[in-house]
Amino acid sequence: MDAKTNHPMLPLALQGFGDAHSRHRDLRLTSDPASLFVSAAECVYWAATIHEQLRWWPEYAEFTADHVLGSLLPGVRYVRNLKTHSLPMTMQSVEGLMFPIVFPKVFSEVVWLPLDRLPEPNRTTKFTQMQAESYAQQMAGVPTRHTFQRLADGFTELRGLEGSPLGVASSRTV
Repeated sequence: MDAKTNHPMLPLALQGFGDAHSRHRDLRLTSDPASLFVSAAECVYWAATIHEQLRWWPEYAEFTADHVLGSLLPGVRYVRNLKTHSLPMTMQSVEGLMFPIVFPKVFSEVVWLPLDRLPEPNRTTKFTQMQAESYAQQMAGVPTRHTFQRLADGFTELRGLEGSPLGVASSRTV
């Protein structure tokens, strides 16, 4: 199956994630948490779209079974579904250094809220218990930049697999 022909959203989603991730990295040096929230929401949206576009590829299930993407993406989809259907804030800006420290140093960070601080999904929100557990285990309390770097690294690794639709979709780095 040709990713460009049969999954036209994949190249756009990969570019969208890469652009949003780059913006998110750059924005952490500002004191504007609203812009960080916006870029984080974009990263979540595009990462979930990439996941949905790859589910048809048989090797994807095998790859994610033994890779951090397999445990992280259900939590990302949980956040995407909450944001899409009821628009709650799923992040907060916190003061202080977060490890690992990157340079230049900043003294605040945007982190994912604990699961019990998120609004309850409403009846139109599509989610599974596994997605909520993934969020709680992989994302809650973690700086958003860590989540997006893990996703970017996973997508880069996926792109390197023989026959990967991500290899066809883009030659850019995420």
